[in-house]
Amino acid sequence: MGHWTITALREAYRSGEVSPVEIVDAALVRIKRWNLRLRAYLQVSEKQARRAARESERRFRFGDERGPLDGVPVAYKDLCHIPGIPTTCGSLIFRDDPPPDAASSVWRRLENAGAVNMGKLNMAELAMGPTGRNMHFGDPQNPWKRGHVTGGSSSGSACAVAAGLALAAIGSDTGGSIRVPAALCGVVGLKPTNGRVSRHGAIPLSWTLDAFGPLTRTAADNALVLSVIAGADPWIRARARAPSLITPGRRAKASKAFGWARWPMTLSPASPGKCERLTRRRAKRWSGAARASSG
Repeated sequence: MGHWTITALREAYRSGEVSPVEIVDAALVRIKRWNLRLRAYLQVSEKQARRAARESERRFRFGDERGPLDGVPVAYKDLCHIPGIPTTCGSLIFRDDPPPDAASSVWRRLENAGAVNMGKLNMAELAMGPTGRNMHFGDPQNPWKRGHVTGGSSSGSACAVAAGLALAAIGSDTGGSIRVPAALCGVVGLKPTNGRVSRHGAIPLSWTLDAFGPLTRTAADNALVLSVIAGADPWIRARARAPSLITPGRRAKASKAFGWARWPMTLSPASPGKCERLTRRRAKRWSGAARASSG
């Protein structure tokens, strides 16, 4: 399963080249082989994954594809609530808590799109830690070099995607927790705009800074997953509107309003003289303002 991308897999499902059952079986075999060494997964939902794969295969057989991620193996950072599966947030504090009845909005959207839940992923305890290490459940290993850190706090998410243990993973990012492990493990990770993806149904680190985002092997796959999980949620007050087209007219109007109209409209790498003169003028003006305010 390690060579598949989501976009290629969708076409393979439609053509009958492979089936969701075959892909999920291959993913489970790969998890059993490598997870003890890599420590990407904390909980593997084998029975649920096999059942979902059979249902997905039945839908493709009758031409009733549920969504763009139908039959795609996806795993979740272990701070997302999923019905029937305990949420530990990488900590012993929550290890013995009963499984939540509520579900995260991200999981619901992916479930409605046909994604196959492979399980919960390792992470830095309580989502705090740029290295991604976890002293309780074991440190996730960088698939490219065991003994090296994956980055964090979405360490298991990046590890699982890079090692081919899932085709997509959901992580959370407050100050780099998707972007850092994605960079260190060589995958694509995105922190969406605040409010673009619902944070409902997860253990928070910072309500105003947390964001859920996808980790995938390619940018095209990342955009596809984002298109599924993004959208307004009545449970979340902070919502981002759909991005609007930035036309030259809008750019010029915004530039003028913020007092830097000349910079984006007239300067370019081919005009270093203008850039230097403008920089000197601004530096002189700002230093004069600073002296006036301090004196």
